[in-house]
Amino acid sequence: MIALILALACGPKQSPLPTDFDPKAGPLVPAMAAPIYATGHGLPKDALVAKVALGHRWDEALSGAAAAIALDHDSGPTLEAAQHAAHRAGYPYPVKQLSVGWMDAGAYPVDLGRSLAATLRQGDHLGLARVRTQDKDRWVALVAHPADVLAPIHRELRLGAEVPIQTRSPCTWTLVSPSGKLSRGTTPDKIPLGEAGEWWLEVRTLNARVASVPLYVDMATPPAPLMDLPGEKVTGPGDGVALALELLEDVRKSFGTVQLKRDGNLDTLAGLPLTQVLDKKWTNDGGMARLRAAGFVGGPAFQVHCKAPSIATCIDQMLRTPAMRSGLLHPGLRLVGGAAQVRTDGVTLLLNLASE
Repeated sequence: MIALILALACGPKQSPLPTDFDPKAGPLVPAMAAPIYATGHGLPKDALVAKVALGHRWDEALSGAAAAIALDHDSGPTLEAAQHAAHRAGYPYPVKQLSVGWMDAGAYPVDLGRSLAATLRQGDHLGLARVRTQDKDRWVALVAHPADVLAPIHRELRLGAEVPIQTRSPCTWTLVSPSGKLSRGTTPDKIPLGEAGEWWLEVRTLNARVASVPLYVDMATPPAPLMDLPGEKVTGPGDGVALALELLEDVRKSFGTVQLKRDGNLDTLAGLPLTQVLDKKWTNDGGMARLRAAGFVGGPAFQVHCKAPSIATCIDQMLRTPAMRSGLLHPGLRLVGGAAQVRTDGVTLLLNLASE
């Protein structure tokens, strides 16, 4: 989390506001759900938010995600939760920064305005919203910097519909079906969606991710992510792997695919590649060669890894990465094993998946 708001809890400071502004009036919150991935820049209807956002590219959809985070008091705010809120609000681009702070109700957040002015750069999108709890306003700021422009896309589609993918510059797209089938192409393009369920679309320039979003075919957008984020804490490698496999079981169950059995050999074979990941020496070709050499040659096999603040956010990260998502959902897999490193600042996880 990037701490943009360091001094919101300080005493209120004055800043000019419209003469008809009523500090006791409740905040005006942007829509937290929208059916189309699209951006919309303008000025907020909330006069206090508009004053802070003036001079920046305030985006309505990203601000809807900020409002959803502000209203969520059950869990600590995370970038992963903000990204899921952005998807539901119809914002397609990666969220880069998140900050949260409190002010007295109706008070102008001078320090927030200064922080945004110092932090935001040309091309950044700002999501900014406040919600009220008793005598306090909870402010949330989200920042994104799109690598390209993606034409609007409907998030919910009917079976057999074609999803159009258009970008300002030539880009590549990768799509993962609910059964884990992976396809690729270049923009502009139209791709038919022939399975019901949750698809995943990623669009990239040569060097950056433009968008990474779910598409729902013949189903409604779920109200929450598959997993609670950031999820449970773990105390050691064994607990980490056990929780990862438990979460993976839940994920595969939600997609209606076959469950995996833990395999001791795949556990053992995860130790060396985990070390290579930590040393930044891991390659997919090397990892797959080792699995094949160990006898896992009769069908599909995958080696996937992630580094994140928690096991749940780690699995979530892999599900938002097409090649790894394809492996986690592949229906031809039967066995799984893994290894993990658990530190106070986060976890590193590596999973081996193979058929029998």
